[in-house]
Parts: sequence; structure tokens; C-alpha cells
Amino acid sequence: MAEKPTVKYEVRAQRDPINNVTIYVPAIVDRNAAKSLATVIENAIDRGLIVGVKPSAANGIATGLCEQLFKEFKDGNSVNFDGYFYGRLYLDGTVGADGRVTAANSINIRLVKGVKWALAANDFSFTNIADDKTPVVEFLISAATGAVRGRLIKGQAILVNGSTFGNDAESVSARFEYEDGATVEATVTSCGENLITVAWPDGLSGVADGTEVTLTVTRTDGDMEYVSMPKTATIVSAS
Repeated sequence: MAEKPTVKYEVRAQRDPINNVTIYVPAIVDRNAAKSLATVIENAIDRGLIVGVKPSAANGIATGLCEQLFKEFKDGNSVNFDGYFYGRLYLDGTVGADGRVTAANSINIRLVKGVKWALAANDFSFTNIADDKTPVVEFLISAATGAVRGRLIKGQAILVNGSTFGNDAESVSARFEYEDGATVEATVTSCGENLITVAWPDGLSGVADGTEVTLTVTRTDGDMEYVSMPKTATIVSAS
């Protein structure tokens, strides 16, 4: 079996405006240089997908096909490329006050993949470029007798268990988020590779019991910031 190509990615935080929460999405980075049309044609000939044609002739055919596709789009047509992709025209921007298209609008060609271009995640292997720098939070627990994982007792320091925190408390920060996107910054008082201690943030003292909060830990290394995936816990009062 041929070795799967490796896709390098990083995790980026985005705001979901519909649900008003922070979501974490993968983004491909360190992409390979785009293959030229000539290279694609040569590779197709090498694989036996184009036979009986010299590379120069095949290049002329491919170029002519691309020019004709562009002519179809300029004529206002959509193109169904035999199930490989669909090409359609789209308008971008907003209309004027009278509902008409203006010079501020632009018209673009968008290619939508067809069933013959379907890809699956298991066609690739994936590598997070920040695996050795990104903090991993496994669970939260209050630094108090009788504390339970995932339940944070008001007024008590918080122990954050995980990995890849480093050993410098000044380079690690913690932030809580709850309800409709409200955030509270917390102070990291001690730091080890697998455990950090976070002082109880006053901003959470007024939060109602039973409220779920999510913690993210950020590790700074030079000019780069590496943010953990969120871990949820519940606020409770001392019994």
C-alpha cells in the first residue's frame, strides 16, 4: 500500500456567531508548492492516463480546454466537468440601496468538487505542527480536601492536570469562558510540565452554582502562542 501523504495543520480558535461560543478548527499549513500545468500533464502521461500524445501536444490540448472553459464562463454558462467539478458564476459584495448590482460588486468563478473528486480523511495522515508545544488539559480539580474532578469550589485554587505546560509560570496563562462568551482571565501561580496551579479568579465568584465554564491554557514560546483545547468544569460553592 502506498504511503499516505501527510497534511500539516494547526488549530485556530474562531467565534461561532450563531451559538456565540468559541470553536476550534484545523487549518492546513506548510502547503506544498502548487504543481504547474506542465507538471500535471507529465505526471498524467507517466501514469498512462494520457496515451499516444507527446507532452507538447497534451499541453496544447489542456491549455485550449482551459481557454474554452473560461469562454463558457464569460458567456454566462456553468460547466459540469463530467462529475469532477462544477464551475459556476457567483456575485460577491452587497447591492446598492435600490437593490441593484453596482461597481462595488464582483463576479467570480467558483469550482465545486463533484463525486469523482471526493476525498476522505483516511486518504491522508495528519500532523499537528504544534504537538510538542501545545498544552493538553486532562482535567481540573480544586486544591481542597474532598475535591472532585470537574467541580471547581468557589474561592479555592484550581489544579490543572495535563501535559506540555513547560516549567515557566510566566509563559503560561489561563482563561475561563462561560455562558454567552463572557471571559475571565486567571493567574497561573505555579507551573510544571504536567500540572499548573491557577489562583481562584475573582471574576468567577459571582457566577451561579451549576454554571459550566471552560478553561483554555495558552503557552507562549518566543513570538508564538499555543492554545490548548478547552476543558469544561462546573462551579460549586463550598459545602
